[in-house]
Amino acid sequence: MKKILTALAFAALVILVFAAAAEQDAAEFKSGDYVYALLPNGTAEIVRYEGSDTVLAFPASVDGIPVTRIGYGLFYDLNAAGSVVSVQIPASIEAIESNPFCAFDSLKEITVSEDNPFFEVAGCFLIRKADNALVSCAPASCPAELTVPEGIRIIASRALACCRFTSAAIPDSVTVIEDLAFGSCMFLTSVSLPDSVTNMGHHVFMFCSSLRTVRLPAHLTRIGEGTFSGCFRLAFVSIPDGVTAIGSEAFFYCKRMFSAIVPGSVTEIGERAFYGCSEHLVFTVRRDSFAEGYCAENGYSFIYPRET
Repeated sequence: MKKILTALAFAALVILVFAAAAEQDAAEFKSGDYVYALLPNGTAEIVRYEGSDTVLAFPASVDGIPVTRIGYGLFYDLNAAGSVVSVQIPASIEAIESNPFCAFDSLKEITVSEDNPFFEVAGCFLIRKADNALVSCAPASCPAELTVPEGIRIIASRALACCRFTSAAIPDSVTVIEDLAFGSCMFLTSVSLPDSVTNMGHHVFMFCSSLRTVRLPAHLTRIGEGTFSGCFRLAFVSIPDGVTAIGSEAFFYCKRMFSAIVPGSVTEIGERAFYGCSEHLVFTVRRDSFAEGYCAENGYSFIYPRET
């Protein structure tokens, strides 16, 4: 079991820190401590930082080329990433990919040039103005009881990953939570998702190993692949009526889960969706439903809800 859990932890780290870096296939050039790639519009994307400064001030240009994008996977050395305390974003930056700062454990401050029309900072959060998306945060400055700012519509990919808060209050302005948004938030114990959320990506709460309780939004139609995989302390889940699909490995190795309510609306359950859950897991399902057939086929215990 320990070997399996160690493998899961390693897999989570690889997905969060290195997956997007592996997708880089453009020619790379080096200017000082920065490695960059040329974009089709003739501007540059910073793809890696190889220095050791604790204050990371991104350049507005490299080799005379304007820098407009910050890519994911900035550090190959996680120890170096963990020593960064401040990030400074110049006016030239137009796009930031999948929260490149999620492994910056010591990051206390993100600043954005007043002349940047695309991004702004609110407290410890970095916000993309065009769509009111929360794209990153400064983990060392986030309070234990996190409150996402009012007006945020999107919690972007990896935006809050690896942070150390214990609870998260999410306003009803949020409609979309993207892939891995809360991945590896190992101290998160509870979260209530507002009914305004209608779209959730994959692996949203992957490896939130302290998560005990979660309230899912009423209008959700799909639980994505790996959404709660590695949430070892999650004991109970009530899936809202209206959800039609539960993705593969959605509750993979939720080893303390003893109860799951699955509505009659579910018509698809992916591979290993509940693999590694407690041997005492009991499903509450509707009579003659797809979920009942799933339980019977896979040897899971199930009961019917009490009639009221």
